[in-house]
Amino acid sequence: MDPSIGDMLSTQITARTPGQPAHVVKVNSKYHAFRHALASVQLRFILRRYQIQSPLKDVGLAPGAVEIISEQLKNVEQVPAGQLPDIAQSIAGNLIVQLRSALPTVAVHHELQKYQSELWEQQQEAIKITINNNLQSLKETIFPAQLVRWNRLLAATESFGLASIIKNKPLMVPFESLGLLEPAKEIAGPLLLGEYDGLDDLELVEITANKINMTELHQWI
Repeated sequence: MDPSIGDMLSTQITARTPGQPAHVVKVNSKYHAFRHALASVQLRFILRRYQIQSPLKDVGLAPGAVEIISEQLKNVEQVPAGQLPDIAQSIAGNLIVQLRSALPTVAVHHELQKYQSELWEQQQEAIKITINNNLQSLKETIFPAQLVRWNRLLAATESFGLASIIKNKPLMVPFESLGLLEPAKEIAGPLLLGEYDGLDDLELVEITANKINMTELHQWI
């Protein structure tokens, strides 16, 4: 447990190095009550990364990604021209993080439910926190519709999968009210039905990117 982790983070991973022979997962002390579920989720993420068949296992920004975002932002009056590149870089980076984690998060929790049922009560609480955090994407914003759409679709995809795992449909009402339920179901639903069994995270990420038409922002590295 680590009280120094920022309030918005539930866990923090330090990758192994020559001086640190193992990955270290720290859990925010704020979430002490379900620390075992949170740690297990992160450990499964690490395992799934090494199960990717390709030698390219991480997602980064594609060449031109920042320019694509900048082009969409250039007519937003509230974005100062001098800050445009930095803001575009930040938005692009956040979208890539969402893309990398949305469907794999559902896969990880699906595995946790099947193979570590002793953590079920903790897992439910962890899922509720994740979905609650995803509701931030539904707030009104100054940003262009396409950027908002990508952000919300990724949040909805993750949330639909997780809400389905714990069979809590009311958690999806805010997303449904904005027309996000059906596209989220189209992406995450097949995973829950076993149709994506055997696919690694690279394949899950590519499915998501294609479904939401966000293929030009990322590359595997």
